[in-house]
Formats: sequence, structure tokens, C-alpha cells
Amino acid sequence: MSPDIAKNLRQILLFFLLSKGLVWGAMIFAFYGFTYHQENHFGNKYYPYSAQISLRHIFQTWDTNHYLYLAEKGYSSPFLRESLSQEIERHQRLLYYRKIEFLESQKNFSSAQQLQSSQIWADYEKKQQFLIYQLQKKERDILNSDAFPPAYPFLIAGVTFVTSCTSLVAAFFISNLFSFGVMILFFLLIADEEGTAVARCAVYSWMLYPYSFVFHIPYTESLFLFVVLLGFYSFRKQAFWLSACCFGLLPLIRVLGILILVPYGVALFKQNRSLFFLLFPLGGFICYLVTMFWFTGDPWIGFKAQEGFISKHSGLRLFQLGEWFRFTFLEWDFSYGFHPQQGSLDRVSFLLFLLWLLLAGSHLKKEWLFYILCYGAFPAFTSLGLMSYSRYVVSVFPLFLWLGKVLEKRPKTKTLFFIVGISGQIALAGRMGLNYWVA
Repeated sequence: MSPDIAKNLRQILLFFLLSKGLVWGAMIFAFYGFTYHQENHFGNKYYPYSAQISLRHIFQTWDTNHYLYLAEKGYSSPFLRESLSQEIERHQRLLYYRKIEFLESQKNFSSAQQLQSSQIWADYEKKQQFLIYQLQKKERDILNSDAFPPAYPFLIAGVTFVTSCTSLVAAFFISNLFSFGVMILFFLLIADEEGTAVARCAVYSWMLYPYSFVFHIPYTESLFLFVVLLGFYSFRKQAFWLSACCFGLLPLIRVLGILILVPYGVALFKQNRSLFFLLFPLGGFICYLVTMFWFTGDPWIGFKAQEGFISKHSGLRLFQLGEWFRFTFLEWDFSYGFHPQQGSLDRVSFLLFLLWLLLAGSHLKKEWLFYILCYGAFPAFTSLGLMSYSRYVVSVFPLFLWLGKVLEKRPKTKTLFFIVGISGQIALAGRMGLNYWVA
């Protein structure tokens, strides 16, 4: 490694540590300085179950809670799902028949007795409905967890077992360790072609994108992008078997990892390499299905669970673009800045992505362009209301390569972007620290 590259890597790591400190500091300051959103906390998935809200909860997003649950409890079994369904049905049936009994008994009561019994019944019905709600929430939370692929929770469980730390600490360690690796690989990947100055600017741009706070808390972006970049970096260095193994792991980290077939196939074709290597991502996807079948009894349970999500991701939406456009833009409520389905920020992020792609597309290699379409455009057109789209932009790293080239030539624009970026990231991190919807 040349002294220039080593110097740049030290600067990047120092800058990355500083950005982590700012994000964590913003979340901690918000938690102690403002009111935590308890309704969101108790209404959504949280794990482990606790009536007390503590500092650890600011780092436990909805996704994180599912990964922690899977790391400790594992996927649902057919028996568990069936027994929960039967228990819910039993309580609903019991409430139904007791209501009939209550209405029949009212006919023989005086007005005073009816009033008294109505109050007793109302209290009983409220308790029973709350019990049914809790069981339904448990059933929903368990099924939702089955939508998440196994690599990250299994890795959390492995680190927990080896180090005897908590699952949250293990998840935190994994995400932050791989986030360092992501920035190093991204720098090395670009420095080979564009030089260290452009590479450094591209890395800083990526780090300072407002939603890049996901690199500092337990999300799968760090792990996923590390494997992606290692795959492309290995491919460039002619380590084709290592590259193929990396791409084969992607479907086990995220189901959409299978889409790597498209940019990987383009890269293989350009290098006149055998398309045999495409069997690795396909094998990874089959391995995902086998794993889910082994643990849940249903290889497709992850896709079925997605149908219950608010975003309702489905490839079929590509054939329903009229409905997608109507819901996304014609029924857009501008009053919502942050909202799972009506969020203005996600829609603005998507429109900026399209502009970004239009400007950068002709300047990028074909495999990068197809990568952007797979991981930037596909998630947008297959979800309802562009839910979490601002966070998805983090994964389309080739756009930040182009942005680094542009900003390196415009120092004033670069400074402005950096100021806006880090300010936005701190603000979003603070909001997340209060458990409000962010991404």
C-alpha cells in the first residue's frame, strides 16, 4: 500500500469516527433532552419486552428489534404459528358466545340491573379485546420477523455466543465494524480508476448523505454493502472465485441480493468470463429458501410476510405502475414530512434520485448503471408509497462515485453539500433517538 493511500485511509477513518460520534451524540442528546415517543415504542415491535424505556432503545429501530429477536428466539415453527392462531380464534369465539349470553340475560333484568351488568360486561369485554389484541400483535410480530433473511441474525447469534455479550452489543459491533470496511473498500475501488482525491471526496459524500446514519446503528446496510463492494473489488483484482462467493452470500443478507445477477452478469460479459459464475447468486437464493424451509416449514414465508407490511413490496407492482403513480404522487399528502406511506421526504428523495441518475448515467460503467437500476429503481417501483426510500438511496454507491467526481472540481459546492449533509444526518439521528418515524 502506497503512503498516499495509507494517509487517505487514516483521514477517512478519523472522519468516520467523528461522524459516528456526532450521530450517537445527537441520539443521546435527543433522548435526554426531549420527550421519547412511547406510543411508537409500545405500538410497534420491540425486543426484549420491557415496561421500562432505557438508553438502549434509541439504537433499536423496528428492523433491529426483529434481528435481535431472530438472533435469540429464531424463526417461527409451523406449530407455533398454528397454536397462536388457534388461541386467538378460541378467545374470539369465547367472547362472541359470552356476548350472546349477556344479551339474553339482559331481557330478564330490571333497568337498574341492566345498567349494573352492562358496566360489568363492558369491563370484561375491554379486557378480552385487549388480550386478543396482544395475541394478534404477537402473531403479527412473529410473522414479520420471518420476513428478514438469516445472515445478519445468525451472525449476531454467533458473536453473542463467542463473546458472551448481549445481542444488541453484538449487532452494534457487527454493523460498525463492517461500516469501516465499506468505506475502505469504496475508497480503494475508486482510487484505482479515479485517483485518491476523487475517491476521498466520494467517500465523504457517501458518509455525509443524511440517511447514512444507518452505517452507525444496527442495520444490514453495512454488512450488505461490504459484501457487495468486496465482490466488485475482488472482481477487479481478477479474484473471480472470491467475487462469486461474495455475490452468492447476498440473498442470505437481503432477499433483493439476488438482483446482483444483472450487474454481475454485465461485468462477466464485458470481461469475457464464463456465465457459470452466475450460479453462485442463484445458489445463494436457493440456500435462503432451504434455510427458511428448514426453520419455518415454508420456503416462501419471507415473501408472504412482506404482504403484511405497510410498504407491501411486490414485484407484481411493476405491472401496476398506474396504480403506483396514482398512490405515490396524485394522492400525496404534502402535509406529511415523515410518514411510512405519505412521507414527502421519501418522494423528494426519489425525484432527486431520478435527476441524479439522469445526470450520472452516461458517466458510469454499464455494471454500475445496472446496479443502480436494481437497487435504486426496483425498490421504488415495487413498494407502496416509497416507504423508506430515502434510506434505500444509501445502497446505490455508484451515484456517490459520480458525486465525488463532480464535487472535487467545485470546492464551494462541496463545502455546502458537506454542511447540509452532516446537519441533516444529525437532525435525522436525533429524531430517530426519540423513536419517531425516520426510515
